[in-house]
Amino acid sequence: MQRICLTIFLPIIAIVFHIAGSRIAVAVEPQETDASNLRVPWTTSNIFGSPDPPLPYRTEQIYADLQFKQPVEMVIYPDDDLNCIIEREGKIYLFPQNGLQQRTEFFDGQQEIAGLTAVYGIAFHPDFAENRICYVCYILEPGNPKGTRVSRFHVTDTDPPRIDADSETILLEWISGGHNGGSLKFGPDGYLYISTGDGSPPSPPDIHDTGQNIGDLLASILRIDVNSRSGDNEYGIPNDNPFVDTTSARPEVWAYGFRNPWRMSFDRNTGELWLGDVGWQLWEMVYRVERGGNYGWSIMEGPQVVRPNAQPGPTSILPPIKAHPRSEAASMTGGFVYRGKRFEDLQGAYIYGDYVTGKIWSIRHDGNEITEHRELVDTPFAIIAFYEFPDGELALMDYNTGTIHQLVPNDQASVDPQSFPRKLSETGLFSSVADHVPAAGVVPFAINTAQWADHATAERFVAIPGTDTIRLMRPRERVPLEWGQFPPNTVLVKTISLEMERGNPQSRRRLETQILHNREVTWRGNSGEWFGYSYIWNEDQTDAELAPAGGADLKLSVADADEPGGVRKQTWHVSGRSECYLCHNPWAGYR
Repeated sequence: MQRICLTIFLPIIAIVFHIAGSRIAVAVEPQETDASNLRVPWTTSNIFGSPDPPLPYRTEQIYADLQFKQPVEMVIYPDDDLNCIIEREGKIYLFPQNGLQQRTEFFDGQQEIAGLTAVYGIAFHPDFAENRICYVCYILEPGNPKGTRVSRFHVTDTDPPRIDADSETILLEWISGGHNGGSLKFGPDGYLYISTGDGSPPSPPDIHDTGQNIGDLLASILRIDVNSRSGDNEYGIPNDNPFVDTTSARPEVWAYGFRNPWRMSFDRNTGELWLGDVGWQLWEMVYRVERGGNYGWSIMEGPQVVRPNAQPGPTSILPPIKAHPRSEAASMTGGFVYRGKRFEDLQGAYIYGDYVTGKIWSIRHDGNEITEHRELVDTPFAIIAFYEFPDGELALMDYNTGTIHQLVPNDQASVDPQSFPRKLSETGLFSSVADHVPAAGVVPFAINTAQWADHATAERFVAIPGTDTIRLMRPRERVPLEWGQFPPNTVLVKTISLEMERGNPQSRRRLETQILHNREVTWRGNSGEWFGYSYIWNEDQTDAELAPAGGADLKLSVADADEPGGVRKQTWHVSGRSECYLCHNPWAGYR
């Protein structure tokens, strides 16, 4: 049997393959080696295409000549048919909606405001043509009690226009942390709505105990009147705000109980307020926000109880319109209700996506229940924000590449999903599945240090079609983190086993075989991506079935003398396809 010894050092990757003392078909920069004669070619692969049917949309890039550094939001500049786009580190640019001219700098936050580390949101006054006022949400250093700010600025009447940093008037401040919110939107009522996060890091949850506390500005949607003043404030409080008469409440609070509401928008037809809220451990949420609404955090994370003994707020907890499990999403990005004309099937549907998995969905809700929910496209993008054109058409931004994209119908033919192997024995990876003997050309390898996997162990293989070779390289850029070039339909394999009697290797049972498949996906606007699938082994250990798209949980009983009663009850989670993508994605180099 061929045997590979694989050695990996991070962050610099050095891989050495040995077969009977000889190097095999791998070229590592800067060396070029044609060693295709040193290994048996893999010719039995049946792993092509996808087991899932094609989705109705794909994406295409617009503004092909423009690229931005970590964009976080794009809005309409209310003059001269311009777009306004924010880069996270503080630069804001203007560029024509028709894309025929280059961008011009509108603001350089780090140069013009001391201590500024990031800009998250911008909104232009409804009467901007007359008063030339805009509002900006920016961040100072993390942990600053007044490190998240919403300020008013004047815009110069020059060509090109610029934000006048000297005109700043601070309106609101709250603690800066991992969750700052920072979305600014004027509602159809003319008031300014502001999203705020809980100011906490990813874990532990809600360190400031603020989710249900309406006595501060955190974890809320705020609503203020920028055309009036109240007391010492540079803004007024609308009389119909829900908590203006509640003792100890901040009267700015319109709704509360959010963890990190990331991007909100108003339906231009109905005025309804929608947003995406970033979850904690298990769920990602979509909300349609009501006056005085309590959305649960941190007593709840969508449908999951987090802190049941926390003091609840003054109003009842409302459920999300939609809660996505972590098998589908990991960082929700709110979008817009579609009011364009290009796609009749999307009219009136809320379009939103996920930063980590790159998926985009549409949803309809009649006020009582979901009437339609569809996955529209599975992109390779870190979807940081959506954008609504003046005509109601939508675009999205990729945080990593700094590019802007739109939906287009997916009219390209796809490989019949039924042709994708549903059993491990159909993949061509093993000459004997029951004996776990790899097919000719499928080469075992080992790693220096394996991660702990809940008592399980793993066997690993690499399968390269034909006599093609892998080319490895040192990562040069953080994004994208390219570390190698792999032939199409290369497959990495890992079979995971568990001793059913602890300490007895003969009792080892195979649980699942995971594969990472490198395939070209031109309908997603790119090629050479990795997709993860799992096959679940049967009780007889003779074959394995393709796991459901959403994954599965295996209930196990393991004989273990150290456990009460001599049995350890264990649940082994087989990841869904989207869960694989949480780690094996473009911005992590698919590692």
